[in-house]
Order: sequence, then C-alpha cells, then structure tokens
Amino acid sequence: MKHLNLYLLATCVLLTGCFTIKTVNISQKTSLEHQLMGSFEPLTEEEMLVGTVRDEASLLHAQDIDLNQIALQARRRQLFNRDDVNAFKKQGCLGEAVKGQLIIRSCSDMSAEQQKLLEQIVEQETQDRESIITWVISQHDHLQESHREQVIDIYRQFILSRSPKGTLFQSSNGIWEQKDTSATLQ
Repeated sequence: MKHLNLYLLATCVLLTGCFTIKTVNISQKTSLEHQLMGSFEPLTEEEMLVGTVRDEASLLHAQDIDLNQIALQARRRQLFNRDDVNAFKKQGCLGEAVKGQLIIRSCSDMSAEQQKLLEQIVEQETQDRESIITWVISQHDHLQESHREQVIDIYRQFILSRSPKGTLFQSSNGIWEQKDTSATLQ
C-alpha cells in the first residue's frame, strides 16, 4: 500500500509538468454597447465621471473627438435629460415619430421658459440619437450606412419600450396613438 501511494504521488508529479493551462480572452462589449442595446442598467456614476473627465480634457486640448466619445457624451446627455423628456411625454407635449424622431406636440398652459426648455431638449435629443445611431453603425462590421433606416427602427423600438405609459407615438401607418402598458409597437 505504501508503494502504491508513492507510485501515485510520483505519477502525479510527473504528469503535472505535461499539462498546461491556456487562457483565452474573449472580447466583451463595452458598457456603452450594453447600455445602447439594453443589456445593462444605465452607466454607473463612476463610468460617467471618468467619461466626463476624459472628454473635458480632450476638449481643453482641442483634440479630435472620436465616435466613441461622441456617443458617450450623447448617452450621458440623454440620461441627464431623461426626466424632462419623460415628463413632457406624459404631458403629451412630446411624441415619438415613425422615423425615430422626438416631435413637439401641441401642449397647453406652457410658459415661455418651459417652451424654450422643450425646444432645447428636442434639439439635444435629435443630435444625441443621430450620434448614437452613427456610432452603432460604425461598431458593427456587418452594418453599413445603407442600413441606417433599419438601425433607426430598432433604436425607436428600444426608446418606445422604455417610454412612460401614455407616450404619444406614430404607428407605422402614420396615426398618432398613446402607449399603454401592453402596447405592441410597430
């Protein structure tokens, strides 16, 4: 028995030199990619702060900003404006058009200050959506500029799925409807 244990120990020692462990790194999507596709919750405060510091440093040094930074800035501004956008959607002042555009709708009892904020938010959101769509197309080898309309449709569905109940949206046939909790959006 003693010899068997010694034999097993010697065999294990000799065989351990014959095996190697190879690690394989699989590229993972960035937090922004997951955020855009809805896989994760919004970017953490730490990620937002890191992005802010880097972006401001680039702007101070007048360096060209790449598409990743533009998309990150756009997403950060969308998150900042999200509460106002949702509030205006609930009031019926904003609606989602067929081509993925945020549209100002007629809204009663709005002060000049609120109207200015509404117009500013729509302008920013339009720029941000365009930046994000351009970034998505640039990140996927199988997507080209000719696929822009399809990407816009997918992104619109993504936005509508996260819009509050009561959001006005334009159906595929151009009729304005209100989103309810069980709406099937087309």
